[in-house]
Amino acid sequence: MGAGGEDCGTLHSALEHDTQAKAAEWRAAIRPWAVSPAPPPSDRNPHPYYIYDRRAELFIEDWGRSELWNRREYQTYLEHIAPAQDAVRDYLVTRFGLTPPRAQVKAREVIRALTGARFLIPQSYDESDEARNAATNAINRALFDRNRQALEVALAGAEKEVISRSLANAVEWHWGLERSLRAGADPNYPNEFGKTPLMVAAHLNRIDATRALLGAGASVDAATNSSAPICVGRPQSGAREALSYAAENASPLLMKLLLDAKYPHRLSEAGNSRLPGNPRLTDSERALGVAGLAKIAERFRGPSFDCSRAKTQTEKMICTSEVLSIFDAELSRAYAELRARDGDGIARAQRMWLSNRDKACTREAGDEDFADDTADCLAEFMRTRIRYLHNRLSELN
Repeated sequence: MGAGGEDCGTLHSALEHDTQAKAAEWRAAIRPWAVSPAPPPSDRNPHPYYIYDRRAELFIEDWGRSELWNRREYQTYLEHIAPAQDAVRDYLVTRFGLTPPRAQVKAREVIRALTGARFLIPQSYDESDEARNAATNAINRALFDRNRQALEVALAGAEKEVISRSLANAVEWHWGLERSLRAGADPNYPNEFGKTPLMVAAHLNRIDATRALLGAGASVDAATNSSAPICVGRPQSGAREALSYAAENASPLLMKLLLDAKYPHRLSEAGNSRLPGNPRLTDSERALGVAGLAKIAERFRGPSFDCSRAKTQTEKMICTSEVLSIFDAELSRAYAELRARDGDGIARAQRMWLSNRDKACTREAGDEDFADDTADCLAEFMRTRIRYLHNRLSELN
């Protein structure tokens, strides 16, 4: 999260800062006991370089609400904080003999310092609520909050281009996506890099949003810009279709949907070239290529349990949702692999996560709208957890 610079379309700083941030990360990894809080603000330096305060926290939160991809990275970042602090704490206790309470305090300082090193907050950033709201598209705020009333108000006074520009941010809220399309959003509206809502839906593994966008006329053949800005010293790969994004980060079921919507006999070499990076697949599965995976796609449908034995509200909802069934199978697969390698630590963490997920997505009394959006709430939690588990597995490879 945060790699790159302004040329890469994020709120992050320039490439020189990336180099300095990586150096700070190395220092923290090698000498975590030496990490100290940043100096206090002064007239000459009102926002010290590595400080992580409320202003920095709000900036990162706003970064995570500027677009859906940033939101995905922000939520994954939040998922990593507690395990990262625990790992640093245990390291300080076992390697350097710090008491657990002292190690916990120092571990928190380390993670906050690393976060401060990675993000350089613009001097012009205004953390006041009024300024933050004014800087955010009202449609986007409503979409990310899954606020139906606010979305209706925002759509009523918006031009078609504004609605279309926000459509990609609706792919994880089915009601909001359908409502935006009915309001006239263009399903083929590209961002500055040429990425369309269909590509975003494919990249985020949302088969329901992919199907809805295809039904609204989204083009499977649309491609990103062939010449894009420089990111981290290398050109961004251009001319990517939705199938390419699906091959990189989605279920074979979504790949098959795109293939069937295009031409069953036409394969995308770009899609095949992206399969090696798909964390949902084994090496033998990747070797099948997009066409081969499409033939066995039903194996990935899920869920991971017998729906005839579903007891809880969450289990029953998973059994009635295509997206949740796919996510549950992926979650179970990633967890089983990590449990085999990491043992009881991840098992305890997983039980706690399951409890937190179900509490966060439980229908509130008298909230009729929330009941319809519970599946999207669960999907967001599960998508974030799947990415976290995949990240942990990548660390062990």
